[in-house]
Amino acid sequence: MYALIILLLILLMQSVFMIGLWKILKRNIEETSRFGRIFVLSSILFLLINLIWIDVIGLNHDYLGGSITEIIGILITLIIVDRVYNYFQLREEALYRKLAYKMCKQPIRAYCTFWLYIYNGPQNGYKEKIDENKYNSFNSFFMSRDFYNKAASFNFATLLDEKTTNAEYYASKFEEVAGKFQDVIAKYGSKLHIKDLELIEHFGGSSFMFSVFTIQKMLSEVKVSSSIDSNSENKRFTSINKISDIEYENFKKHFKKLIQLIDNYNEVISDCNQEWTISKMNSLDTVKGANYNEAIEW
Repeated sequence: MYALIILLLILLMQSVFMIGLWKILKRNIEETSRFGRIFVLSSILFLLINLIWIDVIGLNHDYLGGSITEIIGILITLIIVDRVYNYFQLREEALYRKLAYKMCKQPIRAYCTFWLYIYNGPQNGYKEKIDENKYNSFNSFFMSRDFYNKAASFNFATLLDEKTTNAEYYASKFEEVAGKFQDVIAKYGSKLHIKDLELIEHFGGSSFMFSVFTIQKMLSEVKVSSSIDSNSENKRFTSINKISDIEYENFKKHFKKLIQLIDNYNEVISDCNQEWTISKMNSLDTVKGANYNEAIEW
């Protein structure tokens, strides 16, 4: 009688597992994978119970052998399901990564272009092109001492028009770019790998570089009276918190991340015409040049 009760309990436990497995298999693969881990542990416990009680209650050894065969079969099924789940999960992650970086296309190009304008500012004679014989990649350009020196010497206090300083203009433009990256995070952030997420977040406003421009904008809006000027004319200023106050090594850290972002974008874009290169950045500003650019959508 006692052996019969134990046997019924064991059969009940098996039935519960089989019913649970069937229901979860019908629901979704992710829950099945999670259930598989629970089932493995429970199966081990089940086998231990069988081994302990086999001699105590005189349970048939054939029954134990059959139970082990059933458990092995279920485990093989769960392993297959887990593999299938991992395959679909990786494929889904790759798809969302591609969609996210494709959405980064416009803010990446805008961000690079604004820095090109800063580099080609009045101190550089407003040159239209980068010397591609000297700089044939984003790495060689953005990591150069020349780029840092030109950016550091840019006078953000100068007026772009009658009412707007360069500091105000670039701060607003970089704020727009950060907003575009934040849109990417809002749409795909939960689907991205943590490294991709952190990289996009960096350009979504977490970089201190954006604070530098925000401070310059604030300072440029403050009017002070210059005692040096004989006319005591009010002037806007950005005398502190300039790019030149950023150490060269810290400046390069920011652009290393920009280069990584561009590399990631180019990696997931299957169409080579959509790749972002220094040559394409170098030929952005002319309508004539756009006529020969296959990536342009008219």
